[in-house]
Amino acid sequence: VIETNEQAIVFRLYNSTGLANASSFSNSQRTINWTNLPDGIYFYNVTINDSVGNFNFTETRTITLDTIAPTLSIISPINSNYTSATVLVNISSNGNNIWFYNGTGNESYSSPIYRIFSQGTNQLIAYANDSAGNFNWTSVSFFVDSLKPSIGSLTENPSDPATYIFGTRYEFNATISDTNLQNVLIEFNGTNYSVVGNGVYNFSVLNLGAGTYNYYWFANDTIGNFNLTSVQSYTINKATQIATLSFNE
Repeated sequence: VIETNEQAIVFRLYNSTGLANASSFSNSQRTINWTNLPDGIYFYNVTINDSVGNFNFTETRTITLDTIAPTLSIISPINSNYTSATVLVNISSNGNNIWFYNGTGNESYSSPIYRIFSQGTNQLIAYANDSAGNFNWTSVSFFVDSLKPSIGSLTENPSDPATYIFGTRYEFNATISDTNLQNVLIEFNGTNYSVVGNGVYNFSVLNLGAGTYNYYWFANDTIGNFNLTSVQSYTINKATQIATLSFNE
């Protein structure tokens, strides 16, 4: 401002309903600081006059006051266990820019999208900002186990087919593994049996009669993944009978 005979300068602030503040100074003040204003849209201008009645004014400018961080929440995934590595990412926010950390890097977000995550514990971090520069973030941890238990190396002793011998113990083995293994079962001849082991699981039974027996192995983990073998058959043949003939002369 250049004025030899300055008399007063007036700073005026308007909100959506009208004049919010008018401050007049006669000491050549050139700045003003309005404090404790609620968020909203404001308009301001400055008028100056001299001692002989001349005056001038600035254009009216607009200020958008926004001190509130954008809302942000993760709808999916939730803090839970997932049996699929392909998980829906669904984020809700009123921010202007939204992005998230997918486990390997950041990527922009605009709408729900599926992403593949690693086995084990994962963390998804969501971010948002608005046009005023306010920032928000949130995160969620979740667990992925999409791998079913491994069942293999099925063995039988005596080997199939066996010959009936009274008092024989018949053994059925399987190698089973899973990071979160919970239960191992064998259904033998229509009956389920729980089997305890450590890597190799053994089921044994005594004194089976001659005939054919069907069985299969089953395993599940704590997340809900499961696996089972195809139906196996085991045959025990009748013992060969030897007839002895005696002739009297």
